[in-house]
Amino acid sequence: MLQRDASPADCDFIRESADLYRRTLLDDIVPFWLRHGFDRTNGGISNILDDAGNVVGTDKYMWSQGRALWTFSALCNRVERRAEWLEFANHLFEYIRTHGRNDRGHWVFRLDAQGRVLDDDISIYVDGFVLAGLTEYYAATGNEQAMSLALETYEQTSKRIARPGSYGVAPYLLPPGLKTHGLNMCFGLFYFELGQVACRNDIRDAGVALAREILDDFYVPEKDAILEFVTTDGRPVDSPEGRACVPGHAIESLWFQIWIFERTGDVERIRECCRLIRRHLELAW
Repeated sequence: MLQRDASPADCDFIRESADLYRRTLLDDIVPFWLRHGFDRTNGGISNILDDAGNVVGTDKYMWSQGRALWTFSALCNRVERRAEWLEFANHLFEYIRTHGRNDRGHWVFRLDAQGRVLDDDISIYVDGFVLAGLTEYYAATGNEQAMSLALETYEQTSKRIARPGSYGVAPYLLPPGLKTHGLNMCFGLFYFELGQVACRNDIRDAGVALAREILDDFYVPEKDAILEFVTTDGRPVDSPEGRACVPGHAIESLWFQIWIFERTGDVERIRECCRLIRRHLELAW
């Protein structure tokens, strides 16, 4: 982690890296998906492409649709409001709104080219990624239907999250009696962002609670590590799943938590997250 007294060379490296990442995103990655991913025939984004941009599979994964909706909405919100980005975001929203949910209000996992369901609501992560996309899209457009869908998604997912085992986490398996770090990581951030945009403190607080649970339940002091699975009441378990630590996943999660704790003024948790980022880098190395 760079300190406040970083050297001029460190500062130059940061600036050069930021410029590289921005150019790679805006001059390479985003134009690629606009050229090759915009499915004007069947709707949504073609999410199975080769490196040349050829469509090699016509199935549509709904979490990819939600992530794409977030991406092109966020570009409008955080870079500039380009017509081509907004057009794609509108296109993605219409596809998701039309094809994405089953009759229980859960977001489905996979569709065929014509929008028929191939895999139903087998992963609550899909609901999370669509929720994130709807939140960012609302922030870009003020579309009240997007906000209504986001709030409905919050209501149904929060009830299921309160009952571990009532949801799937495909393509992974959730062992009976355990809860998974990834769910707290994703929904902590997604709820917090929705609460901010919707001006709903209850939703914002639900996100904060899920984020805090990562350090309170999934962090095991004896190992000085964040584990992927613990029991539903927050205890480590001696099993292959219970011993699993994925350093890269933990670092990603800790960045999410810092984002939240900066906005809630939780300085002590920020310090602990920074320490644990270094710890997991060392574990991975």
